[in-house]
Amino acid sequence: MKRRKQDEGQREGSCMAEDDAVDIEHENNNRFEEYEWCGQKRIRATTLLEGGFRGSGFIMCSGKENPDSDADLDVDGDDTLEYGKPQYTEADVIPCTGEEPGEAKEREALRGAVLNCPSVPAEMPSTSNGESSKQEAMQKTCKNSDIEKITEDSAVTTFEALKARVRELERQLSRGDRYKCLICMDSYSMPLTSIQCWHVHCEECWLRTLGAKKLCPQCNTITAPGDLRRIYL
Repeated sequence: MKRRKQDEGQREGSCMAEDDAVDIEHENNNRFEEYEWCGQKRIRATTLLEGGFRGSGFIMCSGKENPDSDADLDVDGDDTLEYGKPQYTEADVIPCTGEEPGEAKEREALRGAVLNCPSVPAEMPSTSNGESSKQEAMQKTCKNSDIEKITEDSAVTTFEALKARVRELERQLSRGDRYKCLICMDSYSMPLTSIQCWHVHCEECWLRTLGAKKLCPQCNTITAPGDLRRIYL
């Protein structure tokens, strides 16, 4: 009888040990996630963290919390309410001069396409050599009185322009102007600024620069004629 009781006790102990092992294996299976890769079973490293990523301090998010938005995105932006209506257009730009004839024609064609204006037809060469030679002879033939009159008019115009320039310089000296345009290195005449970079230059300097390239002459920021605004210094 005693031996039977000892055997029964050993059997019960072995059963309890097996149950404990099963429970531990069950817990391990729930705790660690296994996956198979190249025929080998591996444990996913992220499951070794207590509580996963959230327990280690990471913020968990899913695509359901951030649904896609179908709202229209305004890339250019509307600055009318903030800066008012545009004060300059492409028609105000001063075209660039002193370039190759081919480039000049391409620039004029592009400018005409922007302004939606018909291009000016090129003059057809005359087929008659006699008529062209007569016209050239008439243009070259000029009286001495006409030459003297043109010379006098140009001299008067130059003299008046110099006098106006002297008066302008005198006014600048009397006012003590300290601000100068970095393009023409002269006092500002009709100062303009760009709402893109806020650099200030003269009106003519801005329009001539935009006629060559649509960039700020100081920082090369992309600038359109509609970005220019008049300011008062």
